[in-house]
Amino acid sequence: MPLNTETINTVISYCKRDLPQDHDWYINEFDFILDVPLQESLAREFYAARYIYKLMEALFLDNFELHAHLKFQIIQYASIYEAVINYLLLNNFKEDENVKKISTHISLREIAALSRLAEMTYEGEQIFTCQKKETKTPWTSIPFHEKVDASVDIGFINEIYADEIKSFYTLRNSIHIEAAAKKNIEYEIEQSKLAYRRLRPFIDDIKVFLNS
Repeated sequence: MPLNTETINTVISYCKRDLPQDHDWYINEFDFILDVPLQESLAREFYAARYIYKLMEALFLDNFELHAHLKFQIIQYASIYEAVINYLLLNNFKEDENVKKISTHISLREIAALSRLAEMTYEGEQIFTCQKKETKTPWTSIPFHEKVDASVDIGFINEIYADEIKSFYTLRNSIHIEAAAKKNIEYEIEQSKLAYRRLRPFIDDIKVFLNS
């Protein structure tokens, strides 16, 4: 059964007390995203991360319950950074040399340049003739840290916090399923707070760069 109405209203009121309730405020945070569905999704997920933080604060959670809230926040913020970076690289800067550099790789394709009767070996191993070719790398196969580095080189991410953004993404992908030790909880608290604090300069720097 749900809590009584008075208790529910008290908790919800606390969670909303310090958060902007105007939907447009969150939309405007991502006004440089011209893909409307993505813009609205980013706004919604940003609000969700802040709301869960306030709920965690209101309930004064510890141990497993605390971990659940921290895990959600880290996933949210890492996903926001990833979505924004992907969008800008693929839309605003897709012709930039830094994007082209991480979007291709050298592949070797075996070719029958010599007669099948001609066999070459080196240190006992057969040698095959190959053609070296520049190949398009699937976007999802490009490591996130390379996308961050490209963003720094282009100029819309500040190198000062670039490594921290990489760490949020790494933590999202390797976060513990359970809070087995107190040190893990303490680490996740600091990371979740840092992920939120870095979002402000991250967004501001992007807007300044795009406007200039």
